[in-house]
Order: sequence, then C-alpha cells, then structure tokens
Amino acid sequence: MTRGRVFTLLGFFALGAAWLALGRLITTPDRPPLLVRVPADTTDEDLTHLIDEAVLTEVGLSLGWRTDPLIRDRVRRIAANVGTVLATQSPLDFAESLDLPRRDPLIRARLIERARNALPEPDAPSAESLATFYESHRDRFMRPLALTFEHRFTRDPDRASDLMTDDRGEPELMLGPRPTRTLPELSRTLGIDAATQIAKLPTDRWTLVHSPLGHHAIRMLTRHEPHLPPLTQVRPEVLLAWRETQRPNLHQQALRRLREGFDIDLRRLPSPATEASR
Repeated sequence: MTRGRVFTLLGFFALGAAWLALGRLITTPDRPPLLVRVPADTTDEDLTHLIDEAVLTEVGLSLGWRTDPLIRDRVRRIAANVGTVLATQSPLDFAESLDLPRRDPLIRARLIERARNALPEPDAPSAESLATFYESHRDRFMRPLALTFEHRFTRDPDRASDLMTDDRGEPELMLGPRPTRTLPELSRTLGIDAATQIAKLPTDRWTLVHSPLGHHAIRMLTRHEPHLPPLTQVRPEVLLAWRETQRPNLHQQALRRLREGFDIDLRRLPSPATEASR
C-alpha cells in the first residue's frame, strides 16, 4: 500500500470518527444541498451565524420533529387558524407541506435549540488539568464573607430601642429571623452603609443598626471569613466551569464539521433599494 493511500485511509477514518462523535446527526455519505438566503447587507460575522442556523435547522430536522411537544403545539395553533383546509390532512402533514419547520420562526428556533443540545460535550479533563484550571481561576471559586445573625426589625423609631430586649418586632422583610447573608446581598437589601456596619459587628451582642428601611436589632451568631475551599469540596462546580470554558470552542469545531457536510448554496437577497429601482 502506498503512502498516499495510507494517508487517504487515515483521513477517511478520522472524518468518520468526527461524524460519530456528533451522534450521526447527518448520516448520508453525500453532501446534501442547502440553500441559504441572506440579506444583501449581511456582514461576514452575521453570515457565519446565519449559515450555522440553517445547518442546525437541518440537523434538528434529522433528529425528528413530529414528536416534539413544543413543535406539535405550535403546529396545532397554526392549523387552528386554517380551519376547513385541514379536512383531509393532519396538522403535521399540513406543516410539512408548507415547509413550516424551516419557515416558521418558532418551530425553527426549537429545531436549532435541539440541534445545539445534541452537539458533543467536552470530555472529562484529567485530574491534573482540572487542578490547573482551579488554581488559575481561584477568584471564581472564592467563598465570600458569610454572616449569620438574629434579626429584629421595626419601622417605628420610638420602638427601636425596645428591640434590644423585646423580640416582638415587625415582619422580617426579606431577611428572615436568622438569615445567612453575604455583604453584597445585605447591601442590596439594606444599603451599603448598614451592610458594612453589620459585617463589623461582634458576636453574641445585640446592636442597633439603622437602614433606609427602618431599624434593625442584630446579634451576630457566626462569621465565615472569605476563603478558597479545597478542590475536593467543590469539584462538581469546578468541572461545570471547566466545561463552560471548553464548550464554545468544541461547538465551533462541531459546527465547522457540520457545515462541511452540506453543499451550501449561498444567495444574497436583493436590497430594498435595488428592488425599488426596478
């Protein structure tokens, strides 16, 4: 066997493995034609996006659309507006006869969504790769200051001092009787000044704090300082973050392979100005 034939066979098997990794989304050995119409003024960036959507629509169709509950509901709604036209035709056959899976924007969006969900996911990284990713993204996994405290509240300034010894406060707003909150969460609820004051309170001592909402009696119970948890404790979270960083590149590679599986006929539609001048 000559070297050229060896490389040809290797390329063939590599291409076959790529299609298998895509879940056999397109099984025909030929490159089916795909007509993609785009506006005349489409930019190169938008052009790639529109071609990808057209390809994903075809992939979504290859996955089957007649059993999808969202598509079936959409078809029923469209068919309901047609009435007697469907006397001898089922709604799904009617939709197919009008090419609604490609033409209706909601059905098409659903097909694209299903196709994207069928794109390959990143393989699990090695322990070393995940540890390296974790170390290089430490800030992403830092646990912020967390405060747990008892809380009594009143809007009445004359009752504020009574909160120190009387637990009959008013409803607890969004805080609850024993909330655990971070500084940003407290700031969104009570304002930055009150939140900062609460974060500095000593434990096991009632202190009166004022906020734009009213008056708060606070007794700090626990304070968990900012810290980086060990990887073993947050591995699922780190793995999810790692996959999120890998997914865009992997999906772009998959889309490129899918585009190569079609004979794309790109046609730019005439601009409105051109149509008007005719």
